[in-house]
Amino acid sequence: MLPIDLGSGNLRKRLSDLKFLMSEIERAAKELNLSITNMSSSETVTVFQQCKFAVELPAETEKNKKRRRGQLVLPSAATFLQRKKPRHSNGGLVSTN
Repeated sequence: MLPIDLGSGNLRKRLSDLKFLMSEIERAAKELNLSITNMSSSETVTVFQQCKFAVELPAETEKNKKRRRGQLVLPSAATFLQRKKPRHSNGGLVSTN
């Protein structure tokens, strides 16, 4: 599936959010040396349980209020995690050389 296959920009953004979250889980699996190819459903659940720390949100907000994690939707979680992740090792600057 390609982004162009989706009819609206909103659907493409949701696909992008899902792709980001999945890449975080895959990165965590690689760090733990877990195989992520040709898995059964039960193996997939096991790997996710071991790697879910990569997409967990803090229990409190920046203002020390309790976060309603059960009420968060996918776009909110993805946006929060993308803001927390550094973009580049050089402070966010992209080299043009």
